[in-house]
Amino acid sequence: EDGIRDYKVTGVQTCALPIFLAEAAPAAGVRVQYLADDDLAAGRVDLTPFRAILIQHLRPDVRSSLGKAIVAARSSNKRLRTLMLSGEPPSLDQDPEHQGLIEKDAELQRYYGTSRENLARLLAWLRVRQGNGDGRGDVPPPLLSQALGIYRREIQGLADAPEFEAWLTRRGGDFAVRPRVAVAVHSIHLEFQQPAVVDALIEALERRGLCAFGVVDTSEGLASFKDRYERLITDLHPDAVVHTCHSADALQLRERLDVPHLSSLFFRKQSIAQWRDGTTGLDPSEVVFQIAGQELLGAIEPIAT
Repeated sequence: EDGIRDYKVTGVQTCALPIFLAEAAPAAGVRVQYLADDDLAAGRVDLTPFRAILIQHLRPDVRSSLGKAIVAARSSNKRLRTLMLSGEPPSLDQDPEHQGLIEKDAELQRYYGTSRENLARLLAWLRVRQGNGDGRGDVPPPLLSQALGIYRREIQGLADAPEFEAWLTRRGGDFAVRPRVAVAVHSIHLEFQQPAVVDALIEALERRGLCAFGVVDTSEGLASFKDRYERLITDLHPDAVVHTCHSADALQLRERLDVPHLSSLFFRKQSIAQWRDGTTGLDPSEVVFQIAGQELLGAIEPIAT
């Protein structure tokens, strides 16, 4: 189809981001195809037809195979770019030919991690910058939004600390003096796939006599807000923190808060029943992604082997 280009998105298999991008693609004049990590790791991929590859997350076992696929595709597709949606590009492997294949484009990353509208505009950015023209056309800028804040279903938008304290006072009862639990959640997850999870955690914690609230952390495209996030969660004086996904919170912040942190595990390849009834434990990719990574951050106790 004239004017319609393909963009490959890689990432967590259960993540709602690729689903939304695929749904928004026709209106933006592009096509989006999601590629599973397992296909990349096994080398079952041809990137030649694509103009851009967007990297959301990249498993260690995928990196070398991805490097080979990019090099092979660029031999006949010189315009192919591989772009990180957030953060710094990871190293693929030690092969000199694979160095610098993944790019950080600051303009692109401004669209990520804040809202559905900005993700739709990200696709428009790709159509112009990576389309058939010279890449110099106008694209709608990202909308400004409050990226960080405190989440409660009853509050419109995200609140800052004074707004939340005022809401607690208006709420009445003893909620303002109860022990507090912060439920840390990634911005993308709160926007697309986990508001019901956060709501359920808040409700369950409050049934047990606690005061609970969500806090948007900086793990998905919001690393530049690290200082603001750390000030916010410190000012809230939580008595515990529940992390709904792999956290990037620094060890220094955890030590400063000096409270228990509970890190949840989620399943991408197994159901809970399969894990419970099986004899092999978590899938190795889950161990690397959710456990070993957190151990290296100092977020959990060392794993005995």
